[in-house]
Amino acid sequence: MPAEQKHQLAALLDMRVRSWMARSLPTRPSFTSSVRCRRKRRIGSRPKLPGVHQGKEYRRYYPTGDMTAHIVGFTGVDDKGLEGVELAFQNSLLGHVGSRSVIKDRRGQIVEDVGALKPPMDGKDVRLALDSKIQYLAYSQLKAAVETNNAKAGGAIVIDARTGEILALANWPTYNPNNRQNLSGAQLRNRALTDTFEPGSVMKPFTAALALEKGKVRFDTVIDTTPGRLTIGSATISDAHPHGALTVAEVIQKSSNVGTTKIALGFTPKEMWEMFDSVGFGQAPNLGFPGEVNGRLRPWKSWRPIEQATMSYGHGISVSLVQLARAYTVFARDGEVDVPLSLARLDETPVPWRSRLFAADHPGSPGHAGNGRAAGRYRAESRACRDTASAARPAPHTRSRVASTPGNTSPPLSVSRRSAIRVWSSR
Repeated sequence: MPAEQKHQLAALLDMRVRSWMARSLPTRPSFTSSVRCRRKRRIGSRPKLPGVHQGKEYRRYYPTGDMTAHIVGFTGVDDKGLEGVELAFQNSLLGHVGSRSVIKDRRGQIVEDVGALKPPMDGKDVRLALDSKIQYLAYSQLKAAVETNNAKAGGAIVIDARTGEILALANWPTYNPNNRQNLSGAQLRNRALTDTFEPGSVMKPFTAALALEKGKVRFDTVIDTTPGRLTIGSATISDAHPHGALTVAEVIQKSSNVGTTKIALGFTPKEMWEMFDSVGFGQAPNLGFPGEVNGRLRPWKSWRPIEQATMSYGHGISVSLVQLARAYTVFARDGEVDVPLSLARLDETPVPWRSRLFAADHPGSPGHAGNGRAAGRYRAESRACRDTASAARPAPHTRSRVASTPGNTSPPLSVSRRSAIRVWSSR
């Protein structure tokens, strides 16, 4: 390339002349270099340079922007998925190119069609299970919670317990897929799927439910947590406040580490591991989403007593937010853990495999009638215990329970297919 042309091109692209002059561009006739520039009007007003021309490019527009960025994702300039559903469902969304044979003259113009070899095929639309209203509420409330608590990041997920469809999934910080300048890795991370954490006290209901299922305790079984500490080997487990004697229901209500530990030590390590494994801990959610993690659940044979104790209240085990949400559906489904999660909307409710972790009610539960479910008894008794505790203190205002109606009540979101590109072969 002549020096004068390099100067003109450097000025056109707002590049330093020295850095442009220092570049050694290939001189092969077939070499093509593309530069994407937003200064279309200014470039169009400049005199044409040999070998430099403008071409149109198209990009996808995402109307819900940052609200669904981590689910929908985005494509690159070549229309291939780079993040989210755009990447996970790449094969369905992306069309198949077509080709045909033509005869060209010496100027490269087509003069005759020889025949079509393969017709192009557009991709297919993907209808997501996301409910637009629920997604908006999850996103807005998550954003407010992160700001209120001065948190660095946060995540939220809503699952239809009947079908396993993901109705909402939001992360903060997020990004606008329509304007991806100055993006950082923290914004791109789909934390609900890629980040793991020690879940803490939210694991205690699983420990209590397993004890009820095994018939080791009743909801009204009294457990002495005095003096609020328990020593196992050289380690000491403590409660935030001494509680004294608590029933099993109160152990969960007051979130007693000591009470939960005493319940957990009644199991063998294998029994606890099988329960954790059954609800999906230590396994990827298998959504087909990029970056899914397994979490950490060590083999039960290597557990020490103190490790079994701490895992009963959520320490020494790591899970993702999606794993934890799916595990909690075991209570909503009366002990069933067989429904897989789905990002796409399902036309029919999946037929359950009838795989139950908490298979049936046991005689130790209050109100035992022989036809109930342990998970159902857990929900009922926990709610009653919570309502009793709430009634003991004046409430600043009245709260109403929100019930969900079957099915999605607002329009689902969808990702539109991508058009196929025709490929021409000449003779």
